[in-house]
Amino acid sequence: LVMRWASSPAYDAVVGSLERLERKGRKIRERDVVPVLEQIQAIPQNDRKKRAYSRLVYLTTRGGSAEPVERAFQEFERVFKPSVKEYTQVISAYGRMREPEAAMATLWGMKERGVIPNQVTFNSVISACCKVGNVTQAQRLVVEMEEAGYPPDLRTYTSLIHGCNKSDDPMQALLVYDQMKATGLVADRVLYTTLIQTYSLSGELAQAMALLTEMKKEGIEPDVWTYNSVISACNQTSSSMLDAFETLADMKAQGIKPDDVSYTSLIHTCSRTGDVKLAFLLLEDMLAAGITPSTQTYTALIHACSASNDLERALTAFGLLNHSSAQPNSITYNILIQMCRNAGDSGRAVSILKLQGQHPDSPQPDWYSFENAMAAAVKAGDIEDADVVWEMAGKAGVNLSNHMRAQYRELSDRG
Repeated sequence: LVMRWASSPAYDAVVGSLERLERKGRKIRERDVVPVLEQIQAIPQNDRKKRAYSRLVYLTTRGGSAEPVERAFQEFERVFKPSVKEYTQVISAYGRMREPEAAMATLWGMKERGVIPNQVTFNSVISACCKVGNVTQAQRLVVEMEEAGYPPDLRTYTSLIHGCNKSDDPMQALLVYDQMKATGLVADRVLYTTLIQTYSLSGELAQAMALLTEMKKEGIEPDVWTYNSVISACNQTSSSMLDAFETLADMKAQGIKPDDVSYTSLIHTCSRTGDVKLAFLLLEDMLAAGITPSTQTYTALIHACSASNDLERALTAFGLLNHSSAQPNSITYNILIQMCRNAGDSGRAVSILKLQGQHPDSPQPDWYSFENAMAAAVKAGDIEDADVVWEMAGKAGVNLSNHMRAQYRELSDRG
């Protein structure tokens, strides 16, 4: 009977559908799941049907959308009783997708079904809450986890510190670290890196550097994320530029290759000092090392130009961005248009505004773009450019501020 069922058309159809879903990877959508669920429902009630549901749920958890997971798992729960592993798998997926409410609901659902959460389950829900900065809820779950007989471990404390960072509460993060040390647990690389990010947020560069030294003494090797967190801490003050470059040199000496985040952080440091020449040299060094600059890299370079009011070099950087594989974002355009506003160059402001509106892969101009472009036209006294901005804003359904509308009318009256 098993052999006959193994080659049945219904089962073969499900297997083929699951294989096609697997090839979609993160692009699985709810509409892809519905026909597969209908095929699985046609399979007689047996272990193969349960495995088919379980496999479908697993594939949806690898995607980037919560709806397919919810649809597949609800049907699975309706027909079978999932295991603690399967519940935990779904909770972890909701955490990655920044859906803590769904993760909590799944935890409650499994307890209602009589499935007992384990430490991995609790840590997964705690992590989901901390990823959106809901430390209060996470701490309640820690208490519940302890009552269930599972003491907090490194993953628990790392999640809590990360949650404090997300909620901009570095002092609470340091208290969590002290609590961890009191238990006798020893920090690993992930926790050290998360704590360095805490010091970065609070602008305590000396402590971040000291923590890097400490973890090396403990025999824990930093990785690229650790060094990037230290460089980020250097961004807090212009006087820390030397520390940032020393960190980069140390990073290379340890055989760790910097990535685009490393260089972007360094370019951000240049924006604090207005050293545009150094920022462009960093871009050259980055390209020579075979590292592809991201949109954030080019935007940081343009921001460095903005710090020194160097519109020409900012436009050069924008040209490099447009000839790369990266795409400008709304921040890129807003910085450029604001620079044009400061320079009173309405012609370039309008040109950039038009380019943003025409670029198929870029976000459409927002209120800030139109407001700054109109301010540039008013400052330059150019009624033609002002009319263009006014017309574009109207078509986009964007209402300029009362102050800017009054200045436009005044300019129109003069014209």
